Amino acid sequence: CGGAVVAGRFMASAEGEESETQPLTPNRGEERGAGWSESSVLKYGSLGLVIVQNSSHVLLLRYSRVAGGECEGYVTSVAVLFAELLKLTFCCATILFCLEGGPCATLARLKTDIWDRKLDTLKVAVPALCYTVQNNLQFIAASHLEAALLQLLYQTKTLSTAIFGVVILSKSLRCNQWLALCVLVAGVVTAQWSQ
Repeated sequence: CGGAVVAGRFMASAEGEESETQPLTPNRGEERGAGWSESSVLKYGSLGLVIVQNSSHVLLLRYSRVAGGECEGYVTSVAVLFAELLKLTFCCATILFCLEGGPCATLARLKTDIWDRKLDTLKVAVPALCYTVQNNLQFIAASHLEAALLQLLYQTKTLSTAIFGVVILSKSLRCNQWLALCVLVAGVVTAQWSQ
């Protein structure tokens, strides 16, 4: 919740106000080059890390809930709290690294983006609260579902996000995106049907 609020507030800008932030990735025109440019290494490296993180997250979550030992009955809300504190620390370190001026400039930026814009912070806090509830529900699901089904159901958030984006935000999806969503649905149905 905390990391999501800081990251969301850091990247957001008020209506009509120009953002003072520097982009973390270069423009599309800067990516053209021979071989592996720095931006393509960053892009594909990030993709690889996200794949490993998402795959291992559900498997380790499931294992932690079913494995015996002295950590068998840990409190899930504490695990969620520490995960969010870790993300908050990472976000603050990233802001400190990206902003010129050191810790004083970072604290001033956080004060401006979070404390001075209380209404915007509250708007970001609503999805952050929903995200925290979702994380707690994942622990409950991990205690009661098999790892393969849990992984597939975990990925249905992609499907629901796409559907809400089309229905509520009037976004359009390309054919390959619809195909990927259909493959996801087919995987969930097949896994559920086999059980």
